Amino acid sequence: MNLDVLISKYIDGELSVAEDETLRRLLKEDPIAKEEFDSFLELHLAMINDADSIMLPASVKRETEDKIMMN
Repeated sequence: MNLDVLISKYIDGELSVAEDETLRRLLKEDPIAKEEFDSFLELHLAMINDADSIMLPASVKRETEDKIMMN
């Protein structure tokens, strides 16, 4: 399985036992894979930490709610 997919599934908490074992083996044996994994996690954490600073414009919120409610 693709390393990017394994990392994404790891971040989302969706790895099967077999996939988890595969990812751990890759990270242990391949320094480039470990580097990519660390970069993914760093980016993921930065996005989580920055999420609170994103302000949704009121008009976008209103338009979205109107579409959902079919107004």
